[in-house]
Amino acid sequence: WHSDEDQWDAFRLVDHIFFIGEAEFQELFRIAFETNLWGWIAESSPENPASTASRNAVKESLKKTWCCPITDSLRISSFRHFNHIEAPDYFPDWRSLAKFGDPGKVKKYIHEAKIERIVLIEDFVGSGKQATSAVEFAVALGQPVLLLPLIIGERGDERFRDLATKYPNLTYEPVVRLNSDFIICKEAENNEDAEIKNHRRLIEVYSEISNDKFPYGFDQREFGENQGYLVVLYTNCPNNTINAIHKESGGEEQNTIWTALFPRSG
Repeated sequence: WHSDEDQWDAFRLVDHIFFIGEAEFQELFRIAFETNLWGWIAESSPENPASTASRNAVKESLKKTWCCPITDSLRISSFRHFNHIEAPDYFPDWRSLAKFGDPGKVKKYIHEAKIERIVLIEDFVGSGKQATSAVEFAVALGQPVLLLPLIIGERGDERFRDLATKYPNLTYEPVVRLNSDFIICKEAENNEDAEIKNHRRLIEVYSEISNDKFPYGFDQREFGENQGYLVVLYTNCPNNTINAIHKESGGEEQNTIWTALFPRSG
């Protein structure tokens, strides 16, 4: 650390982190299933949505619905078990399918398993760029697709809205949309809170200590977007959260070290 002030700034940053724990995730699972997914299926039913007939029709349709993660970040087994989803037998992540999968074999499985619709779920989406190929791979198969992120940032939300406009068989229904309160931009904005300025200075201190040229996270490194999130999931820390939160770095020659509060794995 350079000074006591740096340590205090790091301490104050904790108050601004949006942490999603296990209990919060279970609630997100419940809402995603009972509200977003259930409502999407019910809309295609000719029955009155409030009727017993409609509820029974949705239950039957769920047996022909393929709920899968977009990436391996989402714990699909936890989502399935929490919402008592049993069929079908396989739940691959679609980012891997888009990279290595054979569309013909996927279509064959869809036919044999009598799947009528696909649901793509993700725990957290920042810019949405990594997920786009998976979504486009899914919609190209011709089935109705529900894109269902549990938590999504503003840029990802805008990107997914554009995708839903582009593809008629794609429906986009996020559970939680984050506003700019959970983002730190490299460039100062008008009427900015003093705490944000301190956070930005802290990121610069971290960058100096760690020699990190892209301290605002994955999106900055890969896409040149000079902003980072203040989001932490209990399962892991998103890579587009600012690196000061999840990356450990040392500068032993300067007798300085940065210990991450929420170290990221993977």
